[in-house]
Amino acid sequence: MTIPFQKLPDSIKPEAAAAMIAGKTWFHWGNQADHPGDDELKRWIPAPSGNGFAGICGTDSASPAGNKSSGAMMKNADVSRKLAAVPHAKKRFLADCLIAAKPKLSNRELARVAGVSHTYIANRRRIAQSGNK
Repeated sequence: MTIPFQKLPDSIKPEAAAAMIAGKTWFHWGNQADHPGDDELKRWIPAPSGNGFAGICGTDSASPAGNKSSGAMMKNADVSRKLAAVPHAKKRFLADCLIAAKPKLSNRELARVAGVSHTYIANRRRIAQSGNK
């Protein structure tokens, strides 16, 4: 059974639209959502925010709302989770970026995203707060 895209809850339409534009099939509660057309889908994809400043971690640290993670940074986080052996420099860079982008998340939540231990995140957070790298 298919359901019209317009019947999807507004809270999931941005994610569904991005997936459908990428060529994926979107399901909501076991029902396939129909493809309303690229124009309608593009309307639901949020425009990039920020003022053009992108920090070293791919975050918009100059935004008034604080650090916001970018899609590229989170894509790196997903990739590192799938790799069996991550080079130490990449692991350190990823941990530092996640700490800078989402400072209010707990060590365990950041570790789950980065694919490292919570003690590693805690140590990197301690180093970042002391100003030493």
